[in-house]
Amino acid sequence: MSEEKQEKKSLLATLEENLMVIPATLAAAFTLVGFILGLLGEGMAESAALANQFGFYACTWVVCFAMPYCVRDNAHLRVDVFSKMYSPSVSRVVDLINEILGLLICIGMFIGSFLLLKSTIGLPAEEAVGVPLTVTYLAPVIGFAISIVRSVQRFIAGGK
Repeated sequence: MSEEKQEKKSLLATLEENLMVIPATLAAAFTLVGFILGLLGEGMAESAALANQFGFYACTWVVCFAMPYCVRDNAHLRVDVFSKMYSPSVSRVVDLINEILGLLICIGMFIGSFLLLKSTIGLPAEEAVGVPLTVTYLAPVIGFAISIVRSVQRFIAGGK
């Protein structure tokens, strides 16, 4: 691979790693603000609800960015303890089962996310925030769809 391709890949990998930090940081900040406003009393209840709603939106978008990254780096649902206990040939079979189960979980979560998204189409925008729920629930659908593609790529590549 040429240095230019390696540099582009590195830039894309860096962007992907840092992109998921933005909604995670926003989710933590809005949750903290909502908690503090909730403690301040009844006059701040509406502001606390607004901050918590923004925190919820940011959390759902973390899925969109974090899931595919974790699947790409093989940092998703796996039980390496079992594969390390056996001989290399049995270990490969256990790893294959892990890959298949991970793919099935992603497919199940994608279907559930899609059905949830479908149920929100046509609903009015959330009053506190003014953002349709469809925008929020689109994030897991995108995240799990990309995760499925990455899982299939890993499966084809032999789990590497």
